[in-house]
Amino acid sequence: MVIQDRCVICNIVAGKIPAWIVYRDADVICFLPKTLEAYGHTLIAPKKHYSDIFLIPENFLESAIATAKKLAIHYCMTKIKFLKNCDGRIRAIATLDNRDIGVQSY
Repeated sequence: MVIQDRCVICNIVAGKIPAWIVYRDADVICFLPKTLEAYGHTLIAPKKHYSDIFLIPENFLESAIATAKKLAIHYCMTKIKFLKNCDGRIRAIATLDNRDIGVQSY
């Protein structure tokens, strides 16, 4: 069994695991988590498997940020902040009417 067979996101991309997909294009897939943390809580993931953020090409990261912007506009968010923690995880904070309504760590 290769790692992609055990990867939840790869299985969602392949249609082996059901998911509520809200957006997809050639590079990214966006879906709602099983448990919503807050309004607009959406996971944005590459369609191709990467085991480490440092292996992800810059053009995908640009595409992911552009997709986050599209989703924020769709959800009527007023701001999205992206922060990188010391442990390498990226945190996205969506804001509606100057209130943080969702925080997600990756």
